[in-house]
Amino acid sequence: MLLVCYNTAVSWKRSYDGMDSGQIDSAIVGTYLMLAASEIGLGSTWVMSFDPIAIRKAYGIPENFVPVALFPIGYPAADALPSPRHSQRLAIEETVFYNTFNK
Repeated sequence: MLLVCYNTAVSWKRSYDGMDSGQIDSAIVGTYLMLAASEIGLGSTWVMSFDPIAIRKAYGIPENFVPVALFPIGYPAADALPSPRHSQRLAIEETVFYNTFNK
């Protein structure tokens, strides 16, 4: 199991509104982590359903580190299949915004 966190003391903040890039940077790290695992024949999945306070306490994570995702890693079973929900998609009208102001 790997845990990806970001450090609020050093993560980049956007000057316009102070948005912290830590969540996005962690997502990038997690994606590459999963791709690297797959490259060597390991399986993984993104787990975000966890109690961050319990994780912080169990592993002694400092206050300025934010736990983002857990990644269990191992050899997939021969009959392993993705969840049926993996291929469910929303209609494009529900996920894409078209700017009609500049017509």
